[in-house]
Amino acid sequence: MIVSGLKSVVKTLLCIILLVGVVIIGAENFTTVSAEVKPTASVTKKTLYVKGSPYTIKVNNALAKAVITYSSSNKAVATVSKSGVVTPVKTGSTTVTVKVVQNGSTYNSCIDINVKEMNIINYIEHGNKKVTTCYNNEEYMYAFIIPDLNKYSYSYKLDKDDVIKVTDNWEEAGYLKILFKTLKQGKVSITVKERTTGITYKKVINIVNSDEEIKYNGEIVYFGSYPQSEVDEENLTDDIINADYNNNEAEVDGVKYLRLTYKDVYFEMNNSYQWDWDIEKNEVPYHYFKYEPISWRVLSDSKGDLMLLSDRILFCENYNNSNELVTWEKANIREELNSSFFEMAFNDIEQDNILITSVKNEDTKLVFRYDSKKSKVVEETSNGIGGKGGEATKDKVFLLSLEDALNPKYWIGIKENLSILQRANPLPDRMAYCSTYALFSGCIINSKTLSSQWMLRSPAENNYFVSGLTNNGAVSSYGANVWTAYLGIRPAIRIKRSSLNN
Repeated sequence: MIVSGLKSVVKTLLCIILLVGVVIIGAENFTTVSAEVKPTASVTKKTLYVKGSPYTIKVNNALAKAVITYSSSNKAVATVSKSGVVTPVKTGSTTVTVKVVQNGSTYNSCIDINVKEMNIINYIEHGNKKVTTCYNNEEYMYAFIIPDLNKYSYSYKLDKDDVIKVTDNWEEAGYLKILFKTLKQGKVSITVKERTTGITYKKVINIVNSDEEIKYNGEIVYFGSYPQSEVDEENLTDDIINADYNNNEAEVDGVKYLRLTYKDVYFEMNNSYQWDWDIEKNEVPYHYFKYEPISWRVLSDSKGDLMLLSDRILFCENYNNSNELVTWEKANIREELNSSFFEMAFNDIEQDNILITSVKNEDTKLVFRYDSKKSKVVEETSNGIGGKGGEATKDKVFLLSLEDALNPKYWIGIKENLSILQRANPLPDRMAYCSTYALFSGCIINSKTLSSQWMLRSPAENNYFVSGLTNNGAVSSYGANVWTAYLGIRPAIRIKRSSLNN
């Protein structure tokens, strides 16, 4: 009995030993399997800048043999290459989809791309006066700033070294300043790069021997000044806050400021400015806007006269202050442009240099509008067949007409042989963007393009309505009511070329 019991114990022990051995031997042939980590783009949002640096997408957890493809939902805003380089094109929003295929599985991740356009101010000074023409054997200073940036770092380069000689350069209060002396007649380009954003800007300097050699068509010139950028908290000093304001205007260290509250704004319902109404209603804080040089686009340069259009929307206003049949001659906006705006934007010398323009006001003979479903401009006569232009006027400041907005000599991308409806189709060259002051005054921006509608002086389908341009640069004579103020104002003036150097 004892022997048989021992045999039973031995058999049991042998079985245990064999089982353990099997487990140990088997364990050597097993590999631990873990769930595959999902490959994703390293960011979900990214802000880029027009004329700024591209962005290279980084994908986390992608295997070496993974197949990665990229696509942009709006190539007009930003493109993406096969290698994942996102290049900003124009203001707006787009979604870049990153598709990763590995181990038989497909993974998608998205990046929301927001492309912004920074306001750039640059000018040339000679003897403390802003000029646009340089003459041989003279000394000048070139100044460049992106006022929306709080942090900045600049570099620059010349494409030639025998036309001008740089004698000094420095950064000061957000500006890059370059002193140079002209060496001979000719053209030279200064390319400025802001390192943090990658924004680059090319300034062509023309050195001439006489005013007759200058042609400005299509260029940007600076003349007058107007409140544009808002002073942010970081740059709002006690000197600015406590300055001696007269009619809400004051000058601090040679810079002019305008202060306003929400109560000074008639169109406060517009939220493109991004009001914080809890603070506005309870504290009624002042907002401070800095006077900055007005940039003008040269539409024509003929016989020494320049026709200029403000490059940006400067403010928002009614065409007329009451809902009535009205022409340009009697419109309130005409009176405002030639009185309060004229006084605010130009000093005495500049006012004297603005020419009186004989403004023709044609009847509107074709009514048309942009059809978003068809993505083109179509004829529209459901509400009228065209308003009366009214009497000709003589103005120092005016708005463009329908004829101006359709003129192929003024805009890039319009051919002479196109019909009126074809000329009126969306055009990037006619798109307009607001200053911060314009947003504060009531302009509405498109959330995707960040551009705004702007006003013409011509009547639309009848004289209760006014013509204008859409945020995509299409021209419409099927317009807004004359007392609806959601159209931006881009003033136009005429000056002598020589006045740019006065």
